Amino acid sequence: FYERHHNVHYGDDLLERVVRAAHRYVTDRALPDSAINLMDMAGSVACIGGEEQVNDGHVAKVLSSTLRIPEDRIIVNERARLLDMERALGVRVVGNEDTLRAIAEAIRRNYAGFSSQRPMASFLFLGPTAVGKKEVCRAMADFLFGAEDALTLLKMGEYGERHDVSKLLGAPPSYVGFEEGGLLSRLLMKRPYQLFVLEDVDR
Repeated sequence: FYERHHNVHYGDDLLERVVRAAHRYVTDRALPDSAINLMDMAGSVACIGGEEQVNDGHVAKVLSSTLRIPEDRIIVNERARLLDMERALGVRVVGNEDTLRAIAEAIRRNYAGFSSQRPMASFLFLGPTAVGKKEVCRAMADFLFGAEDALTLLKMGEYGERHDVSKLLGAPPSYVGFEEGGLLSRLLMKRPYQLFVLEDVDR
């Protein structure tokens, strides 16, 4: 319908990326409505520009205008960006080439499809204070989610007792407060795409 309406063509791969982008960026509307609207607007942009093929740039332009953030911060083609991850991280984190390569390879290897509900990857960074562990995390958040502040730091020393886990995960079924969830669920509802740093897990 939209191809005829705008006189443009949508590639199958692009439609998959449109759904991903809508899920990530359009938080005030649910799927599939958000993805359909984004597809329609991207087709309109392509039509106005006299182009027959809708591409990632048209999608990014729509999102940039809607969200009021620069186009270069919009991530549409995630797979292509992941191929360049270690180089991008290396611009900010110097002298840890092997670590950055291992991180990038793990994320690419574990990168799941759109329907996956699992985290992209989990890492355990070991070492003394002030060697750059948090800076690596900030660089990863900036690269993966478009913002350095897409990162939540949880100090695990505050959850030393067994019952403290309910603060993070929420109360067990049949207990008071079960439906309210814990801190993690509230943080994820507020910002689904982010990086969690569990600090001092050895304490």
